[in-house]
Amino acid sequence: TDVIISESVDYWLAQGFPPQKLVFGLPSYARSWTLADPNQHGLLAPAVGAGVAGQFTGLKGFYSFYEICLFQQQGMTVVEDPTGKMGPYGYLGDIWASWDSIDMVVAKVKYMMSKGLGGIQFWELSLDDFNGHCNLGLRPFSKAITETLGGTFPTPGPTSPPPPSCSASSQGQFYADPADCAKYYQCVNGIIYTFYCQTGLVFNSKINQCDWPYNVPGCA
Repeated sequence: TDVIISESVDYWLAQGFPPQKLVFGLPSYARSWTLADPNQHGLLAPAVGAGVAGQFTGLKGFYSFYEICLFQQQGMTVVEDPTGKMGPYGYLGDIWASWDSIDMVVAKVKYMMSKGLGGIQFWELSLDDFNGHCNLGLRPFSKAITETLGGTFPTPGPTSPPPPSCSASSQGQFYADPADCAKYYQCVNGIIYTFYCQTGLVFNSKINQCDWPYNVPGCA
């Protein structure tokens, strides 16, 4: 979270460590666990071990940035922090994972710059989306870093507005993402959940379901 990060940075600086020698680290990967009960999937939900190995990385409890995108396209439910203080987490069956989204990457780079730190390090290039699985252009993670350092808000692909607010009056409502035809949101108990249609389908707000692209104007 931002509190843990800021406390760590402030501790080093308070001890007299030169800020220009402190390099800020970012993960271009997700950590995952296997849920003890798939019906309990919130923060601090009980787990029985590392998550199933990634399709391409082949490591238990570890997914590349692009593997998380593939999970989302398979129906992973994504939970965003409306305060922006932490990155998203998601669950699919008994898989639970957390990672840094592009928005969180931008926020962390800006934080690093505000502290006058020496630079950014991330692990690592091959974990970025170099094949465009995420529909954000090629290498969106590394581009977000370099473009933010250069003073330009990253635009590696279609950018989405913040999800709609979630109140009692919007309980259960679905919202289409205007920048990504395959992405949509639902408001449930005050939390905005992010969903992705399966590959080849797009969200149809008229029926609140994933549908063929030719049925949704502008998405064919």
